Amino acid sequence: MNAYARKWLAVVACVAAPVVALAQEAPPPAPDLRDEANATTPLPPPDFTRPPSLPRLRPLPVLPAVPRPPALRRNDPPLADARLTGSVATTTQPSARRDPFAPVGLRAGGGRLFPAIGADVIFTDNLDKTAGGRVMAFGARLTPRLRYESRWSRHRLEVTAAGEIISWLTGGAPPRLEATANIDARLRLDVRRDTRLEVTTGYELGREETGAQRARHDLSGDVLLSHRFGRLRASVGGGADGRFLAPAAGSYNDDYVAPNARLRLSYGIGWRLRPYVEAAADMRRYIVATDSSGRLRHSIGISGEAGVEIAGDGIFSGRLGVKYTHRFYADPATPAAGGVGVVGEIVWRPTRRTRVSLSAGFDLGESTVSGASAEREQSVELALRHGIGARLVLTGGVGLTHTQYLGLARRDLTYAASAAAQWQFSRRFGLTAGWELNWRDSSVNANDYLENRLTLGLQFRM
Repeated sequence: MNAYARKWLAVVACVAAPVVALAQEAPPPAPDLRDEANATTPLPPPDFTRPPSLPRLRPLPVLPAVPRPPALRRNDPPLADARLTGSVATTTQPSARRDPFAPVGLRAGGGRLFPAIGADVIFTDNLDKTAGGRVMAFGARLTPRLRYESRWSRHRLEVTAAGEIISWLTGGAPPRLEATANIDARLRLDVRRDTRLEVTTGYELGREETGAQRARHDLSGDVLLSHRFGRLRASVGGGADGRFLAPAAGSYNDDYVAPNARLRLSYGIGWRLRPYVEAAADMRRYIVATDSSGRLRHSIGISGEAGVEIAGDGIFSGRLGVKYTHRFYADPATPAAGGVGVVGEIVWRPTRRTRVSLSAGFDLGESTVSGASAEREQSVELALRHGIGARLVLTGGVGLTHTQYLGLARRDLTYAASAAAQWQFSRRFGLTAGWELNWRDSSVNANDYLENRLTLGLQFRM
């Protein structure tokens, strides 16, 4: 070993000697922090058999399971009921938080039945709706109503039947009875994911407002098949309408049947807007081909409509369009008739209890007035519904109808206004009161009339 190595070994030994000495020393005893009184008392051994008690915690509440609605695709129409589970959807149930007095109905098979009936005392200051010799009368009115709803995942059925029976008391004369009724049914079938079939039928019993005021029966049936190609939706449909009037002295047979067909295209452009176009045609065939003057009454009508739809149940919904109608008559002596009008309905819901609707209608129909080939009618109506609290509901509306009798110099303007209130004592019983105004201003003075009606009654529903 050379001198250089011996020098480094000596240095290492000098550094390591103190470290080895410290490692061999015993550690000092831990300080006793107990006081002198307890210094001689030994501590009890720990008891591992009884663990320390913990504070009792309340269990978390178990929330009810919420079924997941089916996924919606873009530009899908809103579901009738989003609470769909499995193959059957839960029928509409009133929510205590939304409307504690909403009817619950009766379970009937896979749907629910909603019966209701109203009994009113009614007063009118112009029973016959005449310009002169106004007759005031009191009456008793019954308004039964029945509605059935069945909402499944692949189909939906709605049937509504309503009627009105009034018994008028006019002094010493025997009571006069008036009856109206209507039945509407609608069935929707989801044939495939993008294909839908809709079937609608209807019946209405009423009375003519002009002419002999005969009892009028209107029947309708329609089938519509729709398919969606992405944002484009195409619909094709067909059906038939019929009108049948009760025979009366001095009147002519004005019954007819009108088969029809139509094609509709719509396209979704976002924000629930869907522009649409529609073309339709119908063939009106009378049971008696000629009228009292010997002219043929059969006709063919065509129409076109264009507008925009607002889908969904948001603040705004509905549709608004412009419609053109033209009708050709089989008799060469009867000139063709046509016209343009506004159709549709826009609904505004500013709050949960308020609903405002603006609707318009246009029609070119047959006339029972002697000398008129057709009636061209445009109507506009504004309706309001507002709930105050949970028990009181206020409704009101105003309307205007312009009727032109083609072939005659007669034009009618009919004004309408109404106001009503309904107070619910409970879910089943309520008190109703209302006022109605009907005023017709005709270019033929003999056809003017003004009528006011007041009603007060009770309503029962389930």
